[in-house]
This record gives sequence, structure tokens and C-alpha cells, in this order.
Amino acid sequence: MNSADKMNERTTFLFQAIVNITSLVQLSDTKISIVMVANMGVLAIFLSILKDNVLIIKNTECFILIISMILFVLFMLSWLISVVYSIKAIKSRIAKSEYISNWFFDTSTLDCKTYIKQIKKLQDIDLENNLANELYKLNSIHNKKIYNVNIALYLFLNEIFVLFLILLLAIFNL
Repeated sequence: MNSADKMNERTTFLFQAIVNITSLVQLSDTKISIVMVANMGVLAIFLSILKDNVLIIKNTECFILIISMILFVLFMLSWLISVVYSIKAIKSRIAKSEYISNWFFDTSTLDCKTYIKQIKKLQDIDLENNLANELYKLNSIHNKKIYNVNIALYLFLNEIFVLFLILLLAIFNL
């Protein structure tokens, strides 16, 4: 296997890895979009339960009132932090790298012919380094997204559990 074949093999590997990580990033965005919609649905359910049971809770004993307030605060904190982490997951699109990439030339200052000339000037090693840099940045973005998605999902499950407790409290308090 000569060096050109090795270079092609490495660039093919890097390109496939970039495509795979890009699809994982898109999957994370889809998951977090579903969580955001579900968050709004859970909030609507919570507010409808709250509206129907405010008068009942006012006329109950102090112990039930304290439990209701604790559950209310827990729900709102879980909901708010879940929404914040969902937004952070959607926003995670920037990764820092010390490598100055030629991958994206500034097209606002270049005309088409100059842009094509600069692309043709790139050597194989430059292309491989640029691919590796893009893979590094995409991996960093993916890791940030997964971290934020996991926290948002954990908090969403916590919301649902607290909502279930509120439903039980509302049912048994009638």
C-alpha cells in the first residue's frame, strides 16, 4: 500500500466519521426538540391541575399545604432547569480549536475564481488536517450536546414524577 492509498484511506475514514457525528448531532437536536415540546405539554397539564385544585388546597390542613408548595417548587425548578438545558443543547454549535482551518475560506472577500484557486492550492496533508480538525470540533459539539440532553432528559423525568405526585395529592385530597 503506497502513501497515496494510505492518505485516501485516512481521508475516507475522517469523512465517514464526520458524516456519522453530524448525524448524531442532528439526532440530539431532534431529541431535544421532542423534550421541549413535551415540556410545554407537561407545563400545560400542571397548570390545569393547579387551576382546578387551588381552591381545594386553600381549604386543607397545613401539612397538605406545605407538601403542595414543596411539590410546586420542585416542579417549577425541574421545568425551568430542563428548559434551560434544552436551550443550551440546541445552542451548542461552537467548538474551539487552536488549528487555523482552511476548510472555510472567507467568501465575502473572494471572488469565485480566487476561491477555486485557493482550494486547488491545498495539498493532501492540508485536506487531511482540515478534516481531522473538523472531526475534532464536531466531536466536541456532540459531547456538549449529549451532556446537555442527558441533564434535560433527567430533569424532564423528574418533572413527570413530581407531576404524578401532585396528581396523587389532588386525587386523595378531594
